[in-house]
Amino acid sequence: SGMLATRKLREMGVRIPIVAVTGNALAEDVVAFRASGVDAVLTKPVDKVALTKLLNDMLRATNVPN
Repeated sequence: SGMLATRKLREMGVRIPIVAVTGNALAEDVVAFRASGVDAVLTKPVDKVALTKLLNDMLRATNVPN
């Protein structure tokens, strides 16, 4: 699962941003994803505006020129 993969990556020291894309939109699902170490959660169907904003925010936070 994505949550297990994220936990393993974080345990290995991987610190790149991880975005979960899921059909599970319940609040407790989002909490579980966040607890696994993801940086953000997007629900399906993915909204292009929300995805663009999220990516721009992440790029800005890491000081990567866009």
